[in-house]
Amino acid sequence: MRILPLMTTPTVQRIRVTLGLKPKKYLELLVRAHAIYNAMLANAAMFPNPAPTLAVLLVLLTNFDVAQQATTTKAKGTFATRNGKAALLVTGLEGEQNYIQALCDANPELAPELIAGAAMFAAETPVYDKPLLVAKVVPATPGTVHVVANAKQLRAGSRKRPTFHWQSSVDGGKTWLAAQSTPRANTDIANLPLLGDASFRVCVTLGKITGEWSQPVTILVH
Repeated sequence: MRILPLMTTPTVQRIRVTLGLKPKKYLELLVRAHAIYNAMLANAAMFPNPAPTLAVLLVLLTNFDVAQQATTTKAKGTFATRNGKAALLVTGLEGEQNYIQALCDANPELAPELIAGAAMFAAETPVYDKPLLVAKVVPATPGTVHVVANAKQLRAGSRKRPTFHWQSSVDGGKTWLAAQSTPRANTDIANLPLLGDASFRVCVTLGKITGEWSQPVTILVH
């Protein structure tokens, strides 16, 4: 199991850049593409190495604009041509989005200014009411703890089938023992020493990638 390294220092909340596009809303695509091109051109000093270049983006935008206007004739093939040009334009805009995202990741304190300068948007950061991990003693079974993870937060919107991995520690986190991985976001960990503190943590595999271990939670086992 490949596990990404555990972060040991606080990290700045990542701002995710979005284009604000809607599927198959071609007139809105035209408006948004013009806005992004014009903004990046006006703020060229902020964006010295866009990918694609603004010249290429303008060609993609112009080609789509022409193809979109041609659909008003309802001539055969015009809609298919328009759809193809739209796809190329969206790909170009996504390239600019990735470029702005990289700038924001490298300069998080400037992220709002960079996003606004490119006429893009900052995606809303989800707020989770539930804690990431909860551990409770199983009353009828001494030495057993029921651990529940916040699957929604761990999956972060992914539709890939998750596998949850669990670990426990009875020496303050010096050593960790692996429990059976589960397809569900809860498990029982048994045979823990009574009247002692036990810590628990979780991580999840989505596809072929396994995320960081969570911060541990600690309870008194009885």
